Amino acid sequence: MVASDEEEKRAGIFLKMTPEEKDEHIKKRWRTVWNLAQGVVVMLRLKEVVMTKISLFGRQLLAEQLNSRTVREQKTCACIIMPYSKFKLGWNMLVILLLLYSLIYVPVQVAFLDLDKATTDREK
Repeated sequence: MVASDEEEKRAGIFLKMTPEEKDEHIKKRWRTVWNLAQGVVVMLRLKEVVMTKISLFGRQLLAEQLNSRTVREQKTCACIIMPYSKFKLGWNMLVILLLLYSLIYVPVQVAFLDLDKATTDREK
């Protein structure tokens, strides 16, 4: 196994330490590892609690959501336009066509057609 330059530097620093410094360094590393392990244990316990809650309440919640969806679908009124219906798609296309008509017609009328009416009105 090939050691990287950083590992060699750390090994060199460790070799230069006194026995007391080595002991303190090792204790410090063990404390760090111990704290990490305790954190992992806490996370695993929380995972178990969450998984238990999901197994107890998750299926019931899913069933309630499915039931409420079917009830909502049954209670839709004829006067409500559903967002993904074909009628709404057609309505949106009609609105786009009317907007494009206005986008083209109004500037042309203002630029050219109103000018002709104004000059004929002045001549009278």
